[in-house]
Amino acid sequence: MTDLLKKKLIPDSFNQEILDAVDVITYDQKQISFAGSFVRKSLRHSADIDIAEDFGKASSKLLSHALQTIIHKIDVHNKKNPDNKYVLLDVKSGIYPQFIGKFNNIGTIKNGKIIDYDYKITKEDLKYTDIVPPKKFKSLKEYFDFRESVRKVLTMRWSADEIKLGFKNLNGQHYPLSEAVKTFTTKLDMSFICNGFYTEISNIFIDEYTQKHALVFYPISPDVKQYDNAIKYNLMEYLSHHKYLKAVKRMFVIALFKKDNKTIKKIFPLLLSDIGLLNKANSIIKTMISLYELNKQDVKETSFQLDNLKPLISNVYQFEFGEQKIDNIIDNIREQLKNKKTTIDNLEALSKKLDEIINKNTLLYINNNNLTFPKKYLL
Repeated sequence: MTDLLKKKLIPDSFNQEILDAVDVITYDQKQISFAGSFVRKSLRHSADIDIAEDFGKASSKLLSHALQTIIHKIDVHNKKNPDNKYVLLDVKSGIYPQFIGKFNNIGTIKNGKIIDYDYKITKEDLKYTDIVPPKKFKSLKEYFDFRESVRKVLTMRWSADEIKLGFKNLNGQHYPLSEAVKTFTTKLDMSFICNGFYTEISNIFIDEYTQKHALVFYPISPDVKQYDNAIKYNLMEYLSHHKYLKAVKRMFVIALFKKDNKTIKKIFPLLLSDIGLLNKANSIIKTMISLYELNKQDVKETSFQLDNLKPLISNVYQFEFGEQKIDNIIDNIREQLKNKKTTIDNLEALSKKLDEIINKNTLLYINNNNLTFPKKYLL
């Protein structure tokens, strides 16, 4: 078990592709740490790279400057490497000013039940949106879906141009980036090519001010002291949507925190299995979808990578998943890559199919190995 939990030697375990991407998406590498399954040497099928950058007592002006610096570094890289561009997928920072101080009565979960939800106040908080809050929730899934719709509305997303300018135009007024960073989590997502495939790398900013004063809206929490509850919330959310692999991975994170070796030992074979490999392939496909949605696709590169997905998934042998049919679907997608809408639809259909295979086999593993989700892992 000790060998399985070994972390990679950083940066010695990284190839130059990863080192370059890490350098670009961070402000100061001296203040970063790596999270998620990527840091474990044994978890070879990890798909994404997650970074947290701790700015300590940095001012909001320094945080906004850090974002501008990262955008500049992406531009510099892309000018030097026109055939190997990094793509900024998303930047979230802050909440819209009309929502500051709101959603204190949207409820939470305790002992598997929704508590402290006030319909009237929440309806008032949402009066400038198209969201209609339910008076009561029929299920936890409905509650999770509602909260997710609210989170999407309140979260500010920034374009590269807005970050360069240092403000967002809201109703004719300039809203400074330096004000936004104080109100909610800041997170950047970028894609780059690693070992021949699109890979997503993320950087979450951490600083003392937002930990104390910014909005906590599960599963997002700027306050590290609430990470445990945020992960438990996320775990329950995934269970309600039958996303079993994601739920198990969240349980694995909690087990690491708790040093629950019994649970870790039960989960590890699943993470090392072909389910993880198929999930990695699906992550590549989902990044392709994001690139097409942003009009940042490279048709030639996408065709090349889709073709290479076939030998990658040919290594899946622990369960039947209709490999020949998947290969035929991939070939069909490659023939229509110049049509944006058709390609997005086709990639989403393939991703959905893989999600179903992944979750079906994860559920089989859960049942066959008597893997349960203890109360201490849930809200």
